[in-house]
Amino acid sequence: MALALAIVLITGAVSLIVWAFGHQASIQFAALVAINDSPGLDATRLAALIDYDRPTMTGVIDRLEAKGLVMREVDPNDRRARLLF
Repeated sequence: MALALAIVLITGAVSLIVWAFGHQASIQFAALVAINDSPGLDATRLAALIDYDRPTMTGVIDRLEAKGLVMREVDPNDRRARLLF
C-alpha cells in the first residue's frame, strides 16, 4: 500500500515538473535546484555547476525568469553581471 502511494506521488511530481517546464524539464529543474542550493550564482557559475555551456544557460534562465521562477539582480560588485535568486 505504501509503495503504491509513493509511486502515485512520484508520478504526480514528475508530471508537474514536465507540465511546468515542457521538453527542457531536466536542465531547467537542474538550474532551479542549483540556484536554490546556492542563491546569488551568476550564469557562468551556474553553467559550470550543471555542466552546460553559457549560451544555453542564458536561454534557460530567460525561460525560468519569464515563468517567474527565478530573479536576476545586478551584482553590487560588478554592474555587468547578474546574480540569480
